[in-house]
Amino acid sequence: AFARQTAHVVAVDFTENMLGQGRQLAAERAITNVDFRLGDVEQLPAGDGEFDLVVSRYSAHHWPHPQQALREFVRVLKPGGTLILNDIVSYDDLVCDT
Repeated sequence: AFARQTAHVVAVDFTENMLGQGRQLAAERAITNVDFRLGDVEQLPAGDGEFDLVVSRYSAHHWPHPQQALREFVRVLKPGGTLILNDIVSYDDLVCDT
């Protein structure tokens, strides 16, 4: 969704299958500015402060340790960076449901 509106996008998934689907979709749409990386939300394949923006859509309900995932997002964001997180399931833990 962001690839046409920014210089570079990094897409992370923990399955090669989903990354393959992303690569195929990018190729079909002639989108060339996406770097597909295999990784886990609790240990993102990115350096400290690498990103201006982190977006996670419809995956948080799969995370076994959501607080660790949030720590990882903060780690890979530049100071003052933006996190956009949306999901379809709310948590019983109010910290994670914010």
